[in-house]
Amino acid sequence: MVDLERHCPVDLLPDRTAETLAQWLREHPGVQVITRDRSSTYAEGARQGAPNATQVADRFHLLQNLAEALEPVFTTHDRALQAVNAAMRQQPVPLPDGTVAVAVPPPRTPPAEEARAAQRAVRRQARYNEAWALHRQGWSTAAIAAQVGCSRRTIERYLQMPTWPVPQHRRHYGRSILNPYKAYLLERWNAGCHTAIQLFQEIRLRGSCTSSLRIIPPDSPVACHKV
Repeated sequence: MVDLERHCPVDLLPDRTAETLAQWLREHPGVQVITRDRSSTYAEGARQGAPNATQVADRFHLLQNLAEALEPVFTTHDRALQAVNAAMRQQPVPLPDGTVAVAVPPPRTPPAEEARAAQRAVRRQARYNEAWALHRQGWSTAAIAAQVGCSRRTIERYLQMPTWPVPQHRRHYGRSILNPYKAYLLERWNAGCHTAIQLFQEIRLRGSCTSSLRIIPPDSPVACHKV
């Protein structure tokens, strides 16, 4: 049990049952808002122990819900999104001094990483095909998850996809328009230059079209990326 207003734990329940949660809430009246995960057990315990409290999803699970909803969209429309991204990268970038820079093509993905990504995609598609085959035979989601070796949530996501989308792997693993300048940036960072605008101006003189830099100080040796 955590007090989210004070950002500190207030108690540790002995188990995860609805009855235990309801009893704790009865012993601590006045709770107006209960932030919880998607567990039906906690939902029932909250209803029993604090029937007038408002129940809301916590931030982590809201973001998890969003990610699960967006993932099939992004993977299904991957080719279209990649085409839009490629077209935008080809557009000239106006700089504050009135000049125009052209994007530097990223380096090719290492062949070994491409091979590993392809193998992962094949394994995922095999699990997807097996899940659908068992689903058509009438297997439950839990039984399919146990048979395939995935979580129930993964199986549920698979069964929401009528067709297998574009392989879900990092096509641009390790790619960055700053790759040609990382050695120089690391050298300057270690020399004591931690000012983003200074580093930006220096690599711009070396040909970078990056419009701005974000520096993540100070425990990262150098962390710069396009924003």
